[in-house]
Amino acid sequence: MIEDKSFSGINALIQGDEKEAKKALVKIIKESLDATQESKRLEQLQWQVNAQIGDCKQGIKHICQHIKLGVPFTLIASATQVYYIDEHFNITQQNNVL
Repeated sequence: MIEDKSFSGINALIQGDEKEAKKALVKIIKESLDATQESKRLEQLQWQVNAQIGDCKQGIKHICQHIKLGVPFTLIASATQVYYIDEHFNITQQNNVL
């Protein structure tokens, strides 16, 4: 017999308990729909993050062109924070070791 709770409906069907089987199937379907919704939400969130990163890259590119700063370069932001901008305007944060 399968012990996993998500399969309790299958066990109920095997044992002929139709009411329990239906309850378990409803639960599994609801979990599946919830997972699908969460997946869509995360995809949308990922799209927003990618768009924001893209906007930031465009902003960095625009500023670099304006002040005639070539890439790649290292930007020292503070005594402890250093940013490395590569030729594709990707940003890597590095710790500045004094």
